[in-house]
Amino acid sequence: MIRRLPRLPVALAAVLLVAGNMARAQADPATDAPDPGPRMAYAGPAPASYPQALQSWRQPEEINGWIGARFEYDNARALQLSESQRAGGNAPPIAEPASFFERPLGVCVDLARFAVETVVAYREVESYRRQLRAASKEKEGA
Repeated sequence: MIRRLPRLPVALAAVLLVAGNMARAQADPATDAPDPGPRMAYAGPAPASYPQALQSWRQPEEINGWIGARFEYDNARALQLSESQRAGGNAPPIAEPASFFERPLGVCVDLARFAVETVVAYREVESYRRQLRAASKEKEGA
């Protein structure tokens, strides 16, 4: 005699198994686009301009937060920057950080340039601030 399993637990297990596999987002190996997912929330007031951002951001994590909340991957630009397009000399230039700030739409190279140059500029601003503070202290001590 064959023993029958209760239908409800078996059906529930099957539904959970299928739903769990459907919920898993798979990375597309044909693109360098970020995996789909919820946007990060940006903590604090958003700077109105790139120069204002350089003055207000104090940590690289703030830059990362801004990127996570605003960056959008541009599939059309990805095609323009593909190897076959670059080989033909038709590739557009990588976005300048200030223009990327105004319109955070692009591909990984645009994002990387923005992040690196912004961190470098941020560090230069911080170095200048330290120099000003040191000069002010020297004046007070003299």
